[in-house]
Amino acid sequence: FELNFLEGKVFNKFGEEVPQNQFAPESQAFLKEMLGEPKVQEE
Repeated sequence: FELNFLEGKVFNKFGEEVPQNQFAPESQAFLKEMLGEPKVQEE
C-alpha cells in the first residue's frame, strides 16, 4: 500500500485508491491518526 499524506488517501500497488472503510476498524483508526484530514494545497 502507498499512503499519500497530501491527499489523505491509500493506494494499492496498481495506483488505485483503496477506500478506508475496507480496512479493519483498528487499521482505520491508525490511518485516521496518521493521515489526519486531507490537506488542501494552496496556490
